[in-house]
Amino acid sequence: LPLFAYGTVLNLAIMGIAGRRSWRSLNLLGFLATFGIATLWSLNSYAPQHYLICQVFLVGTVAIYLATAVLYAHNTPGRYGNFADGTLLFGPALAGFGLQAGLVHRFEYGSALGALGFAAIYVGFAMFCLRQRRGEMRVMIECLGAIAIGFVTLAIPLALDARWTSSAWALEGAGAFWVGLRQARWMQRLFGLAL
Repeated sequence: LPLFAYGTVLNLAIMGIAGRRSWRSLNLLGFLATFGIATLWSLNSYAPQHYLICQVFLVGTVAIYLATAVLYAHNTPGRYGNFADGTLLFGPALAGFGLQAGLVHRFEYGSALGALGFAAIYVGFAMFCLRQRRGEMRVMIECLGAIAIGFVTLAIPLALDARWTSSAWALEGAGAFWVGLRQARWMQRLFGLAL
């Protein structure tokens, strides 16, 4: 608990700095150090009695680094809208879900529910950005939405057998293709066809 509390205080400080200034190297250093230490600790010291503390820390840390990514984008205008830092968007998804899967592997449907939880977090941040600055944050919103869709897609095979998975993915592919047609986006149509 003291290690996680100390890490959370440092991460909140990094998020506070990101709200005032674009300092990507500090954001990345904090992200890599936090998830690196958490991974090493989980491999060497995790025990089932630490489950609740680890869950709270993991969810809080993912939320802090997603908020840091949103603040960084807010303070970093780009040519096509505000700049979205891919490392801070995809990093918490990959590292966080890896740690989450390790925490819940002993529960039935634990990984599937974890994937849905991550999807909900990313949808929440996308909705927040959509309400705040729709035009400026377009790239950020699209990235958050794409990651959320990826987690929902991942939850399907983690919870269902092959027949239901193929049916759900076919339906999702048809939906992605339809949205790609409606929005005249070839990448979404290609994704729908591939899925």
